[in-house]
Amino acid sequence: AAERAERAWAGSRRCRGGRVRLIYQRDRAAPLTQVLLVVPRTGACLDPAGLQGLSRFALRLMLMGAGGMDHVALSGQLERLGSATGFSLFNDHLILRLSTLTANLDRALALFQTSLLEPNFDAGECAQLREELIGGWITDREESKQLRAQEVYLHRIYRGGPHGYRADGLLEGLRAATREGLKGQYGRVLGGREAICAVLLKRSFSMLRA
Repeated sequence: AAERAERAWAGSRRCRGGRVRLIYQRDRAAPLTQVLLVVPRTGACLDPAGLQGLSRFALRLMLMGAGGMDHVALSGQLERLGSATGFSLFNDHLILRLSTLTANLDRALALFQTSLLEPNFDAGECAQLREELIGGWITDREESKQLRAQEVYLHRIYRGGPHGYRADGLLEGLRAATREGLKGQYGRVLGGREAICAVLLKRSFSMLRA
């Protein structure tokens, strides 16, 4: 109905790793659109033993620069469009997220697609992000007894298995991660489906504008 404040649309494409879904929601009360790519059968459970946290590290680095644009340039372009990108990483699935001013949807989607297909994985940004993640990991555990208790609980329940760790992983894993290892893990987490995600975004331009 025309009176409804929001409109939602969903599309999907099947691939070997499961059906990737694109979902968008447009706020009729404000000039904003949110786009979600839901990628199944992946997640923090794919972190190699001893390198827990590698998937989250790789996805954070993916968003820090792409297509030859460094973090400052990419962030600046997104900011000028009134856009922001992000992700939510779970043990068994991944959600990639874009929010933007509706008037700038096409350009924001193009930048989102560039981030997926052409991440820089720059050595300098990798080192900077590593320090940020390590600092956040230590601070979080110093300030939250509940978080520390949750880690002990997960480890005991899953007996050290892939599901027995939080997405931010282990301090040792963050310190041991290499740039090449992060690039490889990004490929494993997306499982080749970054191209499928890009196809969904490209084919949905006209429908998203409708």
